[in-house]
Amino acid sequence: MQLTRLNDISRSYDSVYISPHYDDAVAACGGRIVDQIKTGQRVLVVTVFTRSAAKTDSRATRRFAAEYPRRRQEDKAAMAALGADFLWLDYPDIVFRTAYPLFRYWPTYRDTPGNNTLLQSIVSDLRTLCQKTGCSQLMLPMGIGQHMDHQILFQAGLALAKRNDKTVALTFYEDCPYNLFPAMLSYRMKITGSIHHLRSTAGQSIHLSFGSGLKDAVALLSGRPESTVRSRLRKAISLLFILSFGFHTRHLLRKHPSPLQGRFFIRQDLYNISRRIDDKVNAIQIYASQLKFPVLQRRRIKNALSAYSAFLEAPPNHFYERYWHAEFL
Repeated sequence: MQLTRLNDISRSYDSVYISPHYDDAVAACGGRIVDQIKTGQRVLVVTVFTRSAAKTDSRATRRFAAEYPRRRQEDKAAMAALGADFLWLDYPDIVFRTAYPLFRYWPTYRDTPGNNTLLQSIVSDLRTLCQKTGCSQLMLPMGIGQHMDHQILFQAGLALAKRNDKTVALTFYEDCPYNLFPAMLSYRMKITGSIHHLRSTAGQSIHLSFGSGLKDAVALLSGRPESTVRSRLRKAISLLFILSFGFHTRHLLRKHPSPLQGRFFIRQDLYNISRRIDDKVNAIQIYASQLKFPVLQRRRIKNALSAYSAFLEAPPNHFYERYWHAEFL
C-alpha cells in the first residue's frame, strides 16, 4: 500500500527502512524486508529523495528527470512484489540541487547551509515517523560510496542516535552496490570514526573470496553491457573511483582522523537471506531503468551477491546481508 504523506500513517510498523532513492532499500535490504513480511512483521519503506526538477539546465539533469516517471512505476511494482507499504517524502534529488551533478559523490559530508537545512528537515520528519509508526527498528544507509544523499541520511541517523532514545533501535545498512567493494566499506568505517568488531578472518576473505565477483560488481556499478567503448570507459572510471577509496583510506585519513573517532560504536549483524535470495533478485530486476540490460544482469546480480556473502564468511550457496547496530559511547 502506498502512503502519500506522513499524516497518512495510521498503523504501527515493526521496521521502517529509510531509502535515499527508489531502488536503494531493495538493493541493500530486499532479502530482510521480504523475510520480515513473510514471517508476519509489518514493514514500511520510506524513500526520501523522490522529486525531480520542473526545469532542467543540462543534458544530464534532463536525462535524470526523464527517467523519474518510469522509476516511480518501478518502485511501486517492486514494493508490491515484496508486499511492503511505502511512502515517498518528496525531497529533491541532489542531481537537481546542484549545478554539477558529478559532485553528488564527495569524500565527506559537505557542511553547507543548504545541506544542513535539508538535514534538519529530514531529522524532523524521521522523528515524526518514529512517533507515528511506533517502530522498534529504524534502518538507514551507512553512506558507503559517499553519495551525498546517502551521507545526509547517515548524518540524520547520527542526530537521532545522539538523543540516546532507547525506544528505537538505530541500524545502518550497507549501501549496495557500493558495499560490493571492500575499499569503499573500509573507507566509510574510517571516515565515520566508528569503533567496530569484525570476524578475525574477514581481512583474508576480502582477497580470497571477494575477488571472484569483482567483474560482475564493476559491471553492475557501471550499468552498461560490456561490448561498447562507452561501457569500457565507464568501467575504467568506476575502477579509478574504487581505487581512490583505498588510497584515501591508507594515506590521507592517517593525517585527518574523523571528529567522531572513538565516540561511535557499531556492532555487526549478519542476516541470512538464503531462502529469500530469488525474491530479492526479482525485486532488484524490477528497477530495469537502473540496470539497463536486466536479462543479462540477473546472473551478475546473483554472482556479485554470492561473492559478497562469501566475503562475510557465509557457507557455500548461502546469502547474507550485513547491518550495523549503532550506539554513541
